[in-house]
Amino acid sequence: MLFRPKRTIKTPSGDYWELYTTKTVVSPRKQRSYDDELIGYGGIGAELSLIETVISFVGDLLISFVRLLFLWPGAFVKGHRSNLTTIIAVADYPSKESLTWTTTDDKVEQALDSLEATFKEGKRPQPAAVTP
Repeated sequence: MLFRPKRTIKTPSGDYWELYTTKTVVSPRKQRSYDDELIGYGGIGAELSLIETVISFVGDLLISFVRLLFLWPGAFVKGHRSNLTTIIAVADYPSKESLTWTTTDDKVEQALDSLEATFKEGKRPQPAAVTP
């Protein structure tokens, strides 16, 4: 299945981690800075601020859709031509946290075993710990 974790781990402290692998990596989106846009509008400031908020929200949705439509297929093809695999560890309980490592295709299982053993010991895995 596409979005099923490769491994699920419960640490001695009770944290629950899921390990995912992927070959598709889209570059992170740059966050906009809204500090420069805080301008006073005088008496009609609230109305203009509301309109600006709606336009900004719709614009962010459109940008996300365009990124999905055009960048994801290219990242999918590029990732599957590569011999690198990204391992993502995600914890939702007790707090949301995500860790990422990159390894080669032939060492994915070894890296997953190493990460699982490190988590089960109650330690925090380091990127060097999964490079066999």
